[in-house]
Amino acid sequence: MGKETNTAPDTKVGFWSKRYNNFNVGILAMLVAVVTPFMLPILGSFLAPFLFVGGVYAVMRSDVKIHYRILIIVFFIIPLVIWWDLYVYGIFYFTKSVTEPAL
Repeated sequence: MGKETNTAPDTKVGFWSKRYNNFNVGILAMLVAVVTPFMLPILGSFLAPFLFVGGVYAVMRSDVKIHYRILIIVFFIIPLVIWWDLYVYGIFYFTKSVTEPAL
């Protein structure tokens, strides 16, 4: 009768602790940072650099092997640097097309 059944699992076991580590959250933050300026044109352009730098920091602080961490950083940064002008023009034209009235 004195047995407790409503106890939370330890932090090292369970569904959420396996899914949300620094590596996965960092990748998610970098993905959100790339897409945020399209979802929120003004506020997203302000928040995106903070999210991206936070994602890089979270990935580099994770316990995953170093070559995976560097590969993910290179996978996100190199294409963004190469296609930066296309990315900025895409944000500009998307924002312009959304704010113009329909004909």
